[in-house]
Amino acid sequence: MAKFALITPPGLEVKDNQENRDGITRPTRELPSLPTTTTPATAVSITSDDERFSNQRQKYLLIGGGTIILVLVVILVVLIVVLTATTTPTTAPPTASLTSEEEFVIACNFIGQPSLSSCQALTRFEDSVSGSTIPSSIGTLTQLTYLDLNFNSLTGSIPSSIGSLTQLTYLDLSFISLTGSIPSSIGNLTQLARLDLKSDFMSNSLTGRIPSSIGRLTQLTYFDLSLNSLTGSIPSSIGSLTQLTYLYLEFNSLTGSIPSFIGSLTQL
Repeated sequence: MAKFALITPPGLEVKDNQENRDGITRPTRELPSLPTTTTPATAVSITSDDERFSNQRQKYLLIGGGTIILVLVVILVVLIVVLTATTTPTTAPPTASLTSEEEFVIACNFIGQPSLSSCQALTRFEDSVSGSTIPSSIGTLTQLTYLDLNFNSLTGSIPSSIGSLTQLTYLDLSFISLTGSIPSSIGNLTQLARLDLKSDFMSNSLTGRIPSSIGRLTQLTYFDLSLNSLTGSIPSSIGSLTQLTYLYLEFNSLTGSIPSFIGSLTQL
């Protein structure tokens, strides 16, 4: 039997004992492996909806934050301008310490006047005065009909010169730290319809007796001496105040019995 020599082409590998369907052993050809080239993948950036929404949200937050800061700066500047304008005095205040008279003059808007006598035409005094006493020269304001100094930081006693204000119909010295006694000259204020001398109760208060000259104030409809430290008995002259509709004497140190003449005050 003839033998054949199988010449294998270069690059082919022959494997023996590979049986075919007909039982004949044939060499198996294996194709040479081809060189492979790797193509670098191109990076593709894929942005999800959530990332896009987050980026837009951050952008809007930055824009909105900047707008809010700008608005706040504008508001702050406007406030500074307004506060500066409102706190700048139109008239330079006095630099020296003020006497009680000067305090009252300034409260009356008579700045620069040398004394209370410059305000004699004043008919109504109702203002804030602090850190002083009621000056005796207040008696020069003879045209006053209305004097209200309640809830001020005044100290000291009621000056007897107040009896010169004979045109007064309204006198309120309540809730200030007055001391001393009620001057008897207060009986000269015969036009008074309201007299309020109640104390602030927490500090100083009026002492001494109720002056009998009170009985001359026959036009009084309101009379309040409560929350003081007045002593003695209720003067019988109060029985002459027949126009009274309000009488307050509580929280004092008065002694004696309630006088019978109280029954004649039929308007109470």
